Amino acid sequence: MLTIETIMEKNHYLVAGLAPIKTANPTQMAGDAKNYQVTIKHTFVDGLFNLFTSGFYTPTTTIVKK
Repeated sequence: MLTIETIMEKNHYLVAGLAPIKTANPTQMAGDAKNYQVTIKHTFVDGLFNLFTSGFYTPTTTIVKK
C-alpha cells in the first residue's frame, strides 16, 4: 500500500517578501526521497499575519509530499 508523507514548514519574510529571514529547504525536507512534490503557498493564517502587519511580515508555507 502506498503512503504519502506530508511535511510542512514556514518561511518568514519581511517587507512584503523582499527580505527573507528564514526559508525552508525542500530538498532537506524530502530527505532521501527521489520523487517528491513541493508546494509553496499562503495559508489563511499566513494571510492574517500579512494583513495585521500591513505587509511588513509576510509568511508562506512550504509543503513537501513524498
